[in-house]
Amino acid sequence: MACRSILNRILDAAEAERLIPVNPVRKVRAPKRRVDPEVVFGRGRRQAYTPEEFGRFLVACSAFYRDHFIVQVGTGPRSGSCSACGRCAST
Repeated sequence: MACRSILNRILDAAEAERLIPVNPVRKVRAPKRRVDPEVVFGRGRRQAYTPEEFGRFLVACSAFYRDHFIVQVGTGPRSGSCSACGRCAST
């Protein structure tokens, strides 16, 4: 669904700039959203730690990785994004 939305915005901008005569995405019906039965029937589980759980996690993990996890939780990047930065960007 997000891909269609992004494409629609791009083609709307192209239409506004008169690069294309009409946005073809408007003529295509949006796909139906997938239904997650776990959520519908109430068995969906939480995807994030509570602050207390995260504190216990930090205590249990190696000191070497604590700063990494704090940055991830505080800023929200994907795992690969933090790893790609390397040990320290300023060195």
